[in-house]
Amino acid sequence: MKRIFFILFLLPFIGFSQFKVTRPYAKYYSEVPLNVYKEAAGLNKIGEIAAGSGIIFIVGPGGVNSYLVYRKGVTGYISKSHLLFEGKEPSFNENDLVEAMIAAAKKQEEEYDTFINAKKELDRIDNALKNKKLMKAGLSVTYPGYIDGDFYCGYEISFTNYSSKIIKYIYLTLSAFNAVDDLVVSKRFTLVGPVNVMKEASYIDKYAFSGNQAISYFRIKKIEILYTNGTRKEYSGEILKTIIVD
Repeated sequence: MKRIFFILFLLPFIGFSQFKVTRPYAKYYSEVPLNVYKEAAGLNKIGEIAAGSGIIFIVGPGGVNSYLVYRKGVTGYISKSHLLFEGKEPSFNENDLVEAMIAAAKKQEEEYDTFINAKKELDRIDNALKNKKLMKAGLSVTYPGYIDGDFYCGYEISFTNYSSKIIKYIYLTLSAFNAVDDLVVSKRFTLVGPVNVMKEASYIDKYAFSGNQAISYFRIKKIEILYTNGTRKEYSGEILKTIIVD
């Protein structure tokens, strides 16, 4: 609880909704660690920047194809081919002191990392709360994806069983709408399990509806679950809204 309170207290000061980076930086994405060199020509490797995605602070010019960068205690030259700039690439004055640029980048890095860690923790808390709701509801379902072709249209959809019982059948009622949001038709489908506890099942029915009905999208009207022990559960109205996930 103390940890959550600290993060909620901290967020107004770091601008949670949009973190503003004021030092020159570039974004990067790499599946392997990025090499950092002592010289702009890419000679004498002195360190690495971890694989993944994030930002690198630019603290000085390099050669034609590199910049002097700072990240996680590593200062050196890195190839421009790994860097993505938003807008123009940074420029530097002759009287810019590298040491001052590194110190400023280090301070901003600490603010940036605090922001990222706080965001991750809030995302974790948010997911935990969502999972708690889904565990209580016993089911989650994705929005029905729309599939169409020359002579057919249908849907794809996934369910996750958060209950303590195995799902035998899922009875799905979909309402189909046209491009101006008028109801075209509603239809009930029988989806065969089993869907085991804490497992996901996906269903695709390309030919669920006729291709000449001018259907543009679907909405879930009702879900009925029949478990292998013979019990049933229905989701409609407000409770249905709580189990639909992206």
